[in-house]
Amino acid sequence: MCYTNIRGERKWKTCSKIGAFWHLRNQHRSVVMYPEGTRSRSGNMLTPKSGFVKLAIKARVPIVPIAMKGTYEILSPDQKVPRLRKCDVYILDKIYVSPINLEFYDVFFRRSGTDRKYGDLDEAEMQEIAFRIMEKIRIVSGQTWDKSVVWPNLDIPDEIMKRKQSWKNEKTTT
Repeated sequence: MCYTNIRGERKWKTCSKIGAFWHLRNQHRSVVMYPEGTRSRSGNMLTPKSGFVKLAIKARVPIVPIAMKGTYEILSPDQKVPRLRKCDVYILDKIYVSPINLEFYDVFFRRSGTDRKYGDLDEAEMQEIAFRIMEKIRIVSGQTWDKSVVWPNLDIPDEIMKRKQSWKNEKTTT
């Protein structure tokens, strides 16, 4: 299996990164993305960008979260030379961003409508999914959120939450 990192160089145009993603996807290669978009100055987790969620939905590919613990100690932003330190890497189970995934059921169905499509999520919903995925990484790596991070506040109707809980109970009993 081959993994490729599409570097988030600020001088690159977004379209060239997206083009690189599609090119690699068509070659059945995995792509490594860093959802925070930049290195943390404090060692705490930053607000994730939602682009990785958008790409996963559009390309219909799973997200494989990878948590790394110890990278800040190896190379903090003010260092020029990395220190020789241990870095733990945790590879989590792949996550499909879809309405049938119980983790995201409430996000997909919080707004109703007969014309609502699978990939028809607004920016706040994409951001909520990005935060939920990054929260899994945060828990596994034992990190904390940076004080600048503000979790999105989605209005999920009670009816949707009840339906999600009912579906969850149904799945665990079968």
